[in-house]
Amino acid sequence: MKEIYRVRDLRFSYGKNEVLKGVNLSVKQGDFLAFIGANGSGKSTLIKLLLGIEKPTSGTIDYDGKPLGKDTDFSRISYVPQLMVASYDFPITVNELVDLGLYGEKLTADERERRIDDALSLVDLEGFHDRLYGALSGGQRQRVLIAKALISMTDVLILDEPTTGIDFKAREELFHILRHLHDIHGITILMITHELHLVEDMIDGVYVLEDGVLEKRRD
Repeated sequence: MKEIYRVRDLRFSYGKNEVLKGVNLSVKQGDFLAFIGANGSGKSTLIKLLLGIEKPTSGTIDYDGKPLGKDTDFSRISYVPQLMVASYDFPITVNELVDLGLYGEKLTADERERRIDDALSLVDLEGFHDRLYGALSGGQRQRVLIAKALISMTDVLILDEPTTGIDFKAREELFHILRHLHDIHGITILMITHELHLVEDMIDGVYVLEDGVLEKRRD
């Protein structure tokens, strides 16, 4: 399988606080990987480094065989952050929010509509176009964010604790959708989660981040 990410001896510090201490990781095309660890262990920092938001103190990150840098094309990587309560009352419709994922693409009105329809269909939200985002349930809001990420026809989907703030039934529905995206559409998924028991049967590997060191869990 093609290697999407190769991380070698990655170190990162916030000031004098060394958060990552020599992380190594290989992500192959089609992988579904889960990352676990205590709060503050550096999981979100690792994601920010993979997305190019933060820069390593030392070590290397290769994406698609090339060093991550200012010229890296991130158009095939999509990121879904944790749900933020402050965003619930923002007056935007589902259609408008998902459409933001097409920013910069030159498409006809019909093409934009088709892409939005396809993205909402993937997350089982057909017919939700004119609903206000803030009026949706937590699970529906998270699925809208995934649709926004998918609309760019992504290869890699990175999620930071996607079940935060949603109930058990919504979590099950969300993980069912992720399984579909992985198994049927071949999307590579990297996910930080505290709900490992709900996804163990669908993931390819679990990585534990502790004391700045990333280790693959041995079952």
